[in-house]
Formats: sequence, structure tokens, C-alpha cells
Amino acid sequence: MTEIADALDLDRFAMWGISGGGPHALACAALCDDRLEAVASLASVAPYGADGLDWLEGMGEDNHIEFGKVLDGENALRAYCVQAAEGMLSARPEELVQVLDSLLGPEDKSVLTGRFAEFMLECDHHGLEQGVDGWVDDDFAFAEAWGFQVEDIARPVLLLHGEDDRFVPVSHGHWLAARIPGVEARIDAADGHLTLFERRMREVNAWLLSHS
Repeated sequence: MTEIADALDLDRFAMWGISGGGPHALACAALCDDRLEAVASLASVAPYGADGLDWLEGMGEDNHIEFGKVLDGENALRAYCVQAAEGMLSARPEELVQVLDSLLGPEDKSVLTGRFAEFMLECDHHGLEQGVDGWVDDDFAFAEAWGFQVEDIARPVLLLHGEDDRFVPVSHGHWLAARIPGVEARIDAADGHLTLFERRMREVNAWLLSHS
């Protein structure tokens, strides 16, 4: 991120990350220079093996299966990701609720329709058009040490998490909120995981702009 900021000649910037992107945003919050003014972490996972956290508790069945493949090694995980990608990329927007069923609570099911379902499939096609290497790498990153302590973060952080989240259970959000110094945590029973994309991004961007 420092190299990107240098290349773009940025004097200051802000950033956000959601779900598996949350740890990357928090890494920047801990490690980037002072040009990074604020970070928003949405539905972020906490570190694997974190004290006081049952990392998988509350996740949908698909995540339990996928992370089991992580622990089984690259061949098992890659085969899983290839098969899952084929199922995802062949789905129509109206079929996404069925494809992701074990990961969806009522709030997420309510938004995964119409244009938002089309948007999610567009993201999947874009992210997977070169294959599953990025997916595999990111899954292994979840099981590795982050290389920093969230307690060392010393810039403004907004944390959002939904209580109806079966991708990343709200226990991860509570764990992070208890440890990031000065964090502004907004944990809401009316949100799931996908609802943060659909309902909360204007709020997130307004918060980031207010700190920039």
C-alpha cells in the first residue's frame, strides 16, 4: 500500500476492508505511515487461534468445510475452491441464496436479490476470472500469524459487524472491538454480513471522509 500511495503521489488516504479484507485493512492501520488517516473494518475475521475466541463457532457449514480443507493442505483446498468456483460462476442471481444457504441468516437472505445479487456475481466473475490462486492464498492467510498486534493500532478505526452474520460470527467483531485502541464499534442486530455492502457503505464512506 505504501508503494501504491507513492506511485499515485498521495499525500493522504483512507481505506476499508470487509470480511477477509478486514485483516488486510487492519494490517495497514497498524503498519502504514501517517498518510493513512483512517480505516474501516467491516465484518472482519479475528486472528486464527486468538485467545478467548472459538474461531469457527457460529460460522455456516460451508465455512467449516472450507477451513477444514485449509488444515488438510493446498491440494485439498485447491480442489475445494475449484469446485466451489464452478458452482458459483454457473449460478444465476436468483440461485445465489440456495448456493450460499448455510452462510445466510434472515437479514442476508433479504438483501441477496435483484441488482445486489447481480453485483455479487459480477464480483465473483471478476475475482475468479484468472483462477482460484487468490482464494487459496487468502484462505491460508487466515490460518497464519498476522505479523502485528491489533493493540498496536494508533489511528482512527471504525468497526462494523452484524449479529446475524454466519460468514464471520459477531464474536470476531467483539474480540477485535475489545482490543483495538480507541475503536468506534457499531455492532447491530439488524445486520448480517452482506447487508454491510448493501446498507452501510454510505455511512462508512462518510465516516472515512470525516477523518480525512
